[in-house]
Amino acid sequence: MQDILSMLNALHRPRLLIRAARIGAEDYRRAAHLPRILGYGHLPRHGNALMRLMEVEGELNALRLGEDLVLQPVASHRCADRNCR
Repeated sequence: MQDILSMLNALHRPRLLIRAARIGAEDYRRAAHLPRILGYGHLPRHGNALMRLMEVEGELNALRLGEDLVLQPVASHRCADRNCR
């Protein structure tokens, strides 16, 4: 099995996605953001959390690359509770 740094170095993502991740990392707060992604409750240790995040990201990347991917317009997020379309 590869170590975590080797696994991270093996990732290849679009440049725009990497830029967005770097921008998001500037405001990242583990205690506030990690439970929303991994589920509320006891936070895993750093290595375990990173492995779980990589699993989630891998699933999302597979969806991104899939042919059946349907992108939602950004407006749907803003209008979810306002009954606008």
